[in-house]
Amino acid sequence: MLLRRRSQASYWFPLIPVILLVAALNAINEELPYRAALLSQFLPAVGKNQALWITTVLFGVGHFYGIPNGIIGVLMAGFLGWFMGKSILETKGIFWAWLIHFLQDIIVFSFLAMAAL
Repeated sequence: MLLRRRSQASYWFPLIPVILLVAALNAINEELPYRAALLSQFLPAVGKNQALWITTVLFGVGHFYGIPNGIIGVLMAGFLGWFMGKSILETKGIFWAWLIHFLQDIIVFSFLAMAAL
Protein backbone atom coordinates (compact mmCIF):
# COMPACT_ATOMS: atom_id res chain seq x y z
CA MET A 1 0.00 0.00 0.00
CA LEU A 2 1.35 3.37 -0.98
CA LEU A 3 1.49 6.05 1.65
CA ARG A 4 0.46 9.49 0.51
CA ARG A 5 2.88 12.25 1.32
CA ARG A 6 1.37 15.41 2.64
CA SER A 7 2.23 18.55 0.74
CA GLN A 8 4.31 21.23 2.42
CA ALA A 9 1.35 23.60 2.46
CA SER A 10 -0.73 21.18 4.48
CA TYR A 11 1.79 21.42 7.33
CA TRP A 12 1.72 25.18 7.72
CA PHE A 13 -1.85 25.82 6.54
CA PRO A 14 -3.26 25.35 10.09
CA LEU A 15 -0.88 28.09 11.26
CA ILE A 16 -2.49 30.79 9.10
CA PRO A 17 -4.73 32.14 11.91
CA VAL A 18 -1.70 32.37 14.20
CA ILE A 19 0.35 34.06 11.46
CA LEU A 20 -2.41 36.64 10.91
CA LEU A 21 -2.79 37.31 14.63
CA VAL A 22 0.94 37.68 15.25
CA ALA A 23 1.33 39.90 12.16
CA ALA A 24 -1.54 42.16 13.29
CA LEU A 25 -0.21 42.43 16.84
CA ASN A 26 3.37 43.07 15.72
CA ALA A 27 2.26 45.78 13.28
CA ILE A 28 0.20 47.65 15.88
CA ASN A 29 2.89 47.11 18.52
CA GLU A 30 5.46 48.83 16.31
CA GLU A 31 3.27 51.49 14.71
CA LEU A 32 1.75 52.93 17.87
CA PRO A 33 4.75 53.45 20.15
CA TYR A 34 7.55 53.78 17.60
CA ARG A 35 5.87 55.90 14.97
CA ALA A 36 2.53 57.45 15.95
CA ALA A 37 3.51 58.34 19.51
CA LEU A 38 6.94 59.64 18.53
CA LEU A 39 5.60 61.65 15.61
CA SER A 40 2.96 63.25 17.82
CA GLN A 41 5.65 64.40 20.27
CA PHE A 42 8.35 65.38 17.78
CA LEU A 43 6.05 67.20 15.37
CA PRO A 44 5.43 70.32 17.51
CA ALA A 45 9.02 70.32 18.80
CA VAL A 46 11.08 69.99 15.61
CA GLY A 47 8.65 70.21 12.70
CA LYS A 48 7.30 67.79 10.13
CA ASN A 49 10.45 66.93 8.16
CA GLN A 50 12.75 66.45 11.14
CA ALA A 51 10.13 64.43 13.03
CA LEU A 52 9.71 62.17 10.02
CA TRP A 53 13.48 61.65 9.64
CA ILE A 54 14.01 60.96 13.35
CA THR A 55 11.34 58.24 13.37
CA THR A 56 12.66 56.89 10.05
CA VAL A 57 16.17 56.45 11.45
CA LEU A 58 14.92 54.95 14.71
CA PHE A 59 12.71 52.47 12.86
CA GLY A 60 15.51 51.49 10.49
CA VAL A 61 18.13 51.02 13.21
CA GLY A 62 15.61 49.13 15.32
CA HIS A 63 15.42 46.51 12.57
CA PHE A 64 19.16 45.82 12.40
CA TYR A 65 18.52 42.31 13.72
CA GLY A 66 15.23 41.89 11.86
CA ILE A 67 14.46 40.04 8.66
CA PRO A 68 16.42 40.83 6.54
CA ASN A 69 19.15 41.86 8.96
CA GLY A 70 22.20 44.08 8.80
CA ILE A 71 22.62 47.22 6.73
CA ILE A 72 20.24 45.97 4.03
CA GLY A 73 17.54 45.44 6.67
CA VAL A 74 18.17 48.89 8.14
CA LEU A 75 17.88 50.55 4.72
CA MET A 76 14.76 48.60 3.75
CA ALA A 77 13.06 49.19 7.10
CA GLY A 78 14.17 52.83 7.03
CA PHE A 79 12.58 53.40 3.64
CA LEU A 80 9.41 51.63 4.76
CA GLY A 81 9.46 53.65 7.99
CA TRP A 82 9.71 56.88 6.03
CA PHE A 83 6.84 55.82 3.77
CA MET A 84 4.59 54.82 6.69
CA GLY A 85 5.51 57.90 8.71
CA LYS A 86 4.61 60.06 5.73
CA SER A 87 1.27 58.25 5.45
CA ILE A 88 0.52 58.99 9.11
CA LEU A 89 1.37 62.66 8.68
CA GLU A 90 -0.63 63.07 5.48
CA THR A 91 -3.73 61.09 6.51
CA LYS A 92 -3.56 62.07 10.18
CA GLY A 93 -4.28 58.45 11.05
CA ILE A 94 -2.51 55.16 11.61
CA PHE A 95 -4.65 52.81 9.51
CA TRP A 96 -2.60 52.81 6.27
CA ALA A 97 0.71 52.52 8.08
CA TRP A 98 -0.66 49.63 10.13
CA LEU A 99 -2.12 47.89 7.05
CA ILE A 100 1.12 48.11 5.07
CA HIS A 101 3.11 46.86 8.07
CA PHE A 102 0.58 44.06 8.67
CA LEU A 103 0.73 42.84 5.06
CA GLN A 104 4.52 42.73 5.11
CA ASP A 105 4.53 40.94 8.45
CA ILE A 106 2.25 38.25 7.02
CA ILE A 107 4.95 37.45 4.48
CA VAL A 108 7.73 37.44 7.10
CA PHE A 109 5.84 35.27 9.59
CA SER A 110 4.69 32.89 6.83
CA PHE A 111 8.28 32.25 5.83
CA LEU A 112 9.27 31.81 9.48
CA ALA A 113 6.48 29.25 9.92
CA MET A 114 7.54 27.37 6.79
CA ALA A 115 11.18 27.38 7.90
CA ALA A 116 10.23 26.07 11.35
CA LEU A 117 8.40 23.10 9.84
